[in-house]
Amino acid sequence: MRPLTLTMSAFGPYGGKVEIDFEKLGQQGLYLIAGDTGAGKTTIFDAISFALYGEASGGRERRLSKTFRSDYARPDTPTCVTLRFRHREEIWCVTRSPEYLRPKQRGEGTVTEIAKAELINENTGALISGLKQVGDKITEITGLTQDQFSRTTMIAQGDFLKILNAKSEERKALFQKLFGTQRFEDFQLRLKELAASCESERRQIDAAIMSAAAMIDPGEAYAEIDRLNQYRAAPEFSAQLVEETQKLVEAEEALCEALNREKQRAEAAQLALVRQYEEGKSVNARFEEWKGAEARLKALEEKQPEYALKEEKLKLARLAQPLAAQQDALSDLEAEFAATGERLKNGQKHRTLLSQQLPALEQAEKEAALKADKAKEMRLRAAQLKDSAAMLMRYSDQKRALADTEEALRKAALRSAAEAKAYALVKEAYYTNQSAFLALELKPDAPCPVCGSLQHPAPAHFTGKPVDKGALDKAEARYELVQNEYRQLKSRAEALAQTSKAYEAELTGKNISPEQSAADLRAQAEGLNGDAERLERALKSAQAALSDHKLALAKTEAACDTLAQRIEALKQNIEQKGKSFRLALSESGFQDAQHMRVHALKGPAIDALEAEISLYRQDAAAAKEHAGRLKESLENLKPVDLAALKAQLDAAGEKLKSADTALSVAKQRLSRNQLAVERISKLRQQWESRQKHWTTVDDVYRTVSGQKKQAAKLSFETYVQQYYFRAVVSSANRRLHALTQGMFTLRVRETASNLISKTGLDLDVLDSCTGQWRDVSTLSGGESFLASLALALGLSDMVQAQSGAISIDALFIDEGFGSLDENALMNALDLLSSLAQGKRLIGVISHMPELERRIERQLRVSKTDEGARIQMVLD
Repeated sequence: MRPLTLTMSAFGPYGGKVEIDFEKLGQQGLYLIAGDTGAGKTTIFDAISFALYGEASGGRERRLSKTFRSDYARPDTPTCVTLRFRHREEIWCVTRSPEYLRPKQRGEGTVTEIAKAELINENTGALISGLKQVGDKITEITGLTQDQFSRTTMIAQGDFLKILNAKSEERKALFQKLFGTQRFEDFQLRLKELAASCESERRQIDAAIMSAAAMIDPGEAYAEIDRLNQYRAAPEFSAQLVEETQKLVEAEEALCEALNREKQRAEAAQLALVRQYEEGKSVNARFEEWKGAEARLKALEEKQPEYALKEEKLKLARLAQPLAAQQDALSDLEAEFAATGERLKNGQKHRTLLSQQLPALEQAEKEAALKADKAKEMRLRAAQLKDSAAMLMRYSDQKRALADTEEALRKAALRSAAEAKAYALVKEAYYTNQSAFLALELKPDAPCPVCGSLQHPAPAHFTGKPVDKGALDKAEARYELVQNEYRQLKSRAEALAQTSKAYEAELTGKNISPEQSAADLRAQAEGLNGDAERLERALKSAQAALSDHKLALAKTEAACDTLAQRIEALKQNIEQKGKSFRLALSESGFQDAQHMRVHALKGPAIDALEAEISLYRQDAAAAKEHAGRLKESLENLKPVDLAALKAQLDAAGEKLKSADTALSVAKQRLSRNQLAVERISKLRQQWESRQKHWTTVDDVYRTVSGQKKQAAKLSFETYVQQYYFRAVVSSANRRLHALTQGMFTLRVRETASNLISKTGLDLDVLDSCTGQWRDVSTLSGGESFLASLALALGLSDMVQAQSGAISIDALFIDEGFGSLDENALMNALDLLSSLAQGKRLIGVISHMPELERRIERQLRVSKTDEGARIQMVLD
């Protein structure tokens, strides 16, 4: 990857838009980025790293992307970075913006600009948008992650010593990112999980064996119980335990067979006694049943006279039933005749009263209609008053808004005067200081750059407080902001005053005083509407009353006519039915109607009496037949002594229960022991079949994780990283020999100081003056920088060699040369120059004068009041 152009806008100390054309620096060699401390040299590397990966050159630890917004930027200047670069034969252009806050273009406050990224292939025109999508594509193009880029291509300020002085575990984390060895650690973790799973499986089987062994019940009389308990004390005796328990099972099987035969004999004896007892119960029950049947028959025969009287009563009730029905129908007609006559009398009285009330209701309806005609005028007036009340409310709102605006206008005028005064003071101080800057350049007898005079009698002096152009612009912006607010308030006050006058004129034209209350107008309108509503309701009420009265009169007249017709019909029907009843009564044989009523019963009572008599007859016949049959069946039998049989049966039951309990206990013990033998046998087979797998997994895991009993503790991932690290150190030594003239040589430490600590990525250095190997932490500051530079270059070589897709055509180095003496500095520059031969372009950030003299092509960064500036020097 080779940068072509870099454009920064409102980025870091660069307030405006700055562009760097790297193609002007040539295709190879060194170039220097020089300038004062804090001028913005490192920001150039930050911008390149941010454009590619969205982070600063030192990563998030040094600077967050949200802080890239320049303090010198104008509100309308966007913060973004655009980098055009060449990779192999293609040219790409990436533009990235961070998330930042900027002032609103209108009004007060701030607004958040979201982070954005866009990548274009200028050869094909293909466009990629989105932070993640662009980041993934950049990694695919360069073949480097951000961590790898910062370690191999852009070595940030202070990062040289991180690789050299890092602990073994720190290097492990670094190399994991650089060389992608995470998969080896993942493999180790998967093996750890598998080993833990195997151990858990073994423990589960052991626990299951012990659980099954606890199930074994040898009983109190077992002769070999001590040996059995010894075998079930630990899982490793499971084979012996199976053999011993099998002997126990065989003995208990023979015991169960003997107990079962004893139980069968007890069951047969009990069954014979049960049959005798049940037969005795049956005979005794038949004797008791015969005694009950005799008693029931005697009781029924004693009720014979009573039921003879009930039969006579039933006969008379059947004869009186139709006569009672005729008499009841005649009574109903007579009662209806009397009630209808009373209703007719009352209806005629009501008709007379309604006729007398009709004229008064007709007069009331006419008077209500006359009053209701005025309601329309009252509602029209009420509507006019409501409109005026609404207008009066709007007029009041306008007046209040005008008063509030005039008060705000007064306060704005005071603020405007204060800001104008402050602006004038800042402006005066600024121009005075500018004159003082010019005065510093004045020389005797030399013309003034402003007026041209050769005499300088009163040169300007600096004020007590320095004021730059940024402070002057801010003061002017505050003054303009207050002035705009004052003008807006003044315009609003004039508009409100004009609107208020228009409302006042319209109210006056409607004979409404602006001083009146809108509530009073609404109250008058509501009163008029209420009066109109009451008049309208009175008319409707009078009309409804008259209509209801006429309807009631008509209904009453029709009812009277209907009742008169019904009375005449009832009179004729009563005469006919009376003659028919008297004739039937004389033919029935009853003395009179009262005699007939004594014997008359309702239909349900007759049915109940008839059913009662019939049931009695059936019960008497059945009881007689049942008692005779039972007596005949018991002629050759005698009652049985059940108490003696019950005692024998209870004794047989206890004997059977005892035999059954003994057999049940023996079977349960046998079943538990059989199940235990089966479970232990299966678990033992499972344990033996899995043991080889467990041993293999444990051995592989301890080997890979560095837990084997060996000379050093080295994990699989560290072993792979050590391979890469040796290659890095080998490449670094070629540069270190040139930088130190063969004084120092690096090596990867073979063993740790003890066999407990994990090793593999520690560094030693050989001092040719002493011939001794020592820890790299003992190197001096300048020696450490040279060793770190050699390691960084070796790391860059290794990353390129690891993947043919990675081509590092540009190298960026930030500071670190200040700790070198002149000879070491020259060696470092010679080494970097040799690296730059071919097509590699190397950029170095430094403020050392010696480098400015040695490196011709330079980017000079300087500070100004409006932000940093860049000047390119090519010779």
